[in-house]
Amino acid sequence: MLVQNMSSFPTDEVMDLVEFATADVDLRGVCVNVKNARSYACAGSAYDGVPEISNAPPGSEYLVTIRLGPAAQFPSRMAHRKSSPPIEVACWREGLVVVAAHEAKHIEQYRRRQPRSEVACERFAAWVLEIYRWAYEPASTLVAAPSSESRIERISSAVPTKIGVSRSV
Repeated sequence: MLVQNMSSFPTDEVMDLVEFATADVDLRGVCVNVKNARSYACAGSAYDGVPEISNAPPGSEYLVTIRLGPAAQFPSRMAHRKSSPPIEVACWREGLVVVAAHEAKHIEQYRRRQPRSEVACERFAAWVLEIYRWAYEPASTLVAAPSSESRIERISSAVPTKIGVSRSV
């Protein structure tokens, strides 16, 4: 995975957050462009291939574009489907984690020739945001520690529910 930060946010932090959000997805051959947005908090696109007009380096198989608005656009509520959990992002960092995880899940769907499911991507993004918050929020704000299982073990043992996935902690 190649991350190209063209946003106004710190490159080291952007790269760390994208790597965190996409850790459970094979992103070899993927170019991730992070850009500024003006009129909204955050959004993204995943391409099944690389458009002809792109700054992706030769050899890239897929392209992900993430757009982040100014800090004043946060907190924000992400658009979602009825069968997906509503996601509120407190800051640009959480927005980046959510969008990167969501678009990475689309890349996985393309690679595996799976149906394109927005609901699956939204649920995956909500789950990654939950892990991010456990990793970076002060311990005093948390109710219980997350499971010691790996992220892959947790998602593979998840039981679908009406609002997302149920996991043992």
